[in-house]
Amino acid sequence: MKISRAMAGVVLSVFAAWAIGQAPPPSGQPTAPAPARAGQVLPAPVVLGQRLRHDRNAQRDLSAVVVVPDAESYLAAISAWTPTTIFPVLIDDGSRVGREDVARFVRGYRPQRVLTWAKPGSKPVHQATLEELQGVVAKVWGAEKADGPAGLAETIAAWKKAGHTPAGLVVVGANDTAWTAGVALAAARGEILLSTKVQGPVDRACSPDDADALSREVEQAAEASGYSWRGMGDDLEAVTLCVGVPNRIIKGPNDFFAMTDKIGRLGAGLGARERWAWAGQIFGTPSHAAYMAMCGLFLEPRGAWLFDGYEDGPPWNEFSCREAAKVLGQVKLQCEVIGPPGNDLARWQGRAARPVEAGLIFVNTKGNDDFFDLNKGRALPGDVPELTLPAAVSMVHSWSASNIGRRDRLAGRWLERGVFCYAGSVSEPYLQAFVPTPNACGRLLAGAPFGASLRQDNAPLWKIAIFGDPLYALGATGKRVGDDPALKGAASIDAGLRDMLTQGDLDRAVRVLLMQGRDDAVTKVAEAVLNDPGQKLTPEAASDCVLPAFRMSRNDLVWKIFARGGSVALHDPALLDALWLSTKPLLEGHADGALFGLMEQALRPEQAARDAGVLGRAIMQVQGIDAARAMFERIKNATTDSKLKEAMGRAANSPPESW
Repeated sequence: MKISRAMAGVVLSVFAAWAIGQAPPPSGQPTAPAPARAGQVLPAPVVLGQRLRHDRNAQRDLSAVVVVPDAESYLAAISAWTPTTIFPVLIDDGSRVGREDVARFVRGYRPQRVLTWAKPGSKPVHQATLEELQGVVAKVWGAEKADGPAGLAETIAAWKKAGHTPAGLVVVGANDTAWTAGVALAAARGEILLSTKVQGPVDRACSPDDADALSREVEQAAEASGYSWRGMGDDLEAVTLCVGVPNRIIKGPNDFFAMTDKIGRLGAGLGARERWAWAGQIFGTPSHAAYMAMCGLFLEPRGAWLFDGYEDGPPWNEFSCREAAKVLGQVKLQCEVIGPPGNDLARWQGRAARPVEAGLIFVNTKGNDDFFDLNKGRALPGDVPELTLPAAVSMVHSWSASNIGRRDRLAGRWLERGVFCYAGSVSEPYLQAFVPTPNACGRLLAGAPFGASLRQDNAPLWKIAIFGDPLYALGATGKRVGDDPALKGAASIDAGLRDMLTQGDLDRAVRVLLMQGRDDAVTKVAEAVLNDPGQKLTPEAASDCVLPAFRMSRNDLVWKIFARGGSVALHDPALLDALWLSTKPLLEGHADGALFGLMEQALRPEQAARDAGVLGRAIMQVQGIDAARAMFERIKNATTDSKLKEAMGRAANSPPESW
């Protein structure tokens, strides 16, 4: 296929920009806390953070991201790690979500190279056994056994020989897909790996007896290890549940405790109080669980985004995001802060029309798991902003994490956006259950890991849950080096990219550029295709261009490339969000009929009535109220949803201010 002049310009800019981008990222890390004065006893979470930084700072992190096609190849790549050298491994499972996870991580890590590799003969689906995973951890740590494969006992012997003390335990589950996170964390951090028989799904609320069963499994493994574990400040200080066990424990009618606040406490039932470990949970597909683990191991925040939806007065101002930003500013972390008085729905939605580029996010709001109230106005999960980078999020808000696995709920939407650590409540906790935002920031900067920083000290079992690696800590990364991983046959992901672009194989080119984290180049390809009738993208590839265009703040381009995605884009919930977030400023102006027609097709099922109201107001500004009412009638006649049909009937006969 002959390359057009427009596409030739894209090719030149793509390769020029990539050459410039080969420099490694800045090596600056948050300042470590000052050493304790004579006689001063540091809090156990800070001591744990010091251990984590000591262990990770002694390792080398290769400046290369390895992308594999399946879980079996992933396991083989992890096996190439050593106690002193590790590198990120992510899974491109063929889905747009998987590609976006790879791309987001690459943007956060900023490696010198992105490589592809596959284990020869690997199968698309691989369910690893506990023995296989323990064998991989043993191999990484150089453990050996004379008469067979090494396991946990040999690994512990190797740890003792190397002077390494594990900071915690990692739990995987039979037939659960999140083992990819478990093996990575256990291998990189040198943690004890065990399996549970407790079953999910993650959004199920379980009985106290089921929670006790899981606690017993963890405590028995801790006891059998020979390491001290029964109190804070000893050897084993964390439990990471890399398994989709229930995230809630039934306390009473519509009242729940957090599973991750129960695990790591001594005692049975809901009266368990004394904490011996900080817990967190990772769940999901093999590719997404791997993403969450890699983010926790390798990433450092370069900025923070703070939105304070509370009024400026007691007790709400104890959670002041402006005060929190002052704390973060002590380590020169770039902060964007929005707070009172300009902290209403209009401000939130206006800001969400652009992506958020921050590794730490703090949000204070009120509400339930399906809405969040700001100082003025009610926002919905679809209003959660798009993220350019992986982020750790603390949300001071009742119920946000009660249905963590559902994208139509708040925490689920944050995870979909790329959050790798999340702190939130599974039930009504009351304000005092949360660590005030300035204090949480101070604890993180003092070196305490995420799982400890966002929970109150010495508090009874309660409702704040941690999702992600609880041992994620600022400054706890390895020394970045430029060596390539020891994987025979690994190749640069952009091998053949020039031919793809010049010969018209734009679908493959878009996917390569996307997973290099090169939104600018993807957007240039999309724009060239839109401007040149001779260039084509499949609906799948066009859909891959939607989020990059949004992240480049090309709101004018987002809806046009979304339209090229056709039914593929219309049936992708995340792309529908990007469409509505990006077109808000366009709809508030004087949009054309083509945009109106697209948006009418693109109503989000979980908030279709509100979307239709937004669209109705925009149509009225340009075409008049009769055109808006006609739109409501069309939606009413087309839908089979009785609630939406009723809402559209009311809107068609109501004044615009009620839309």
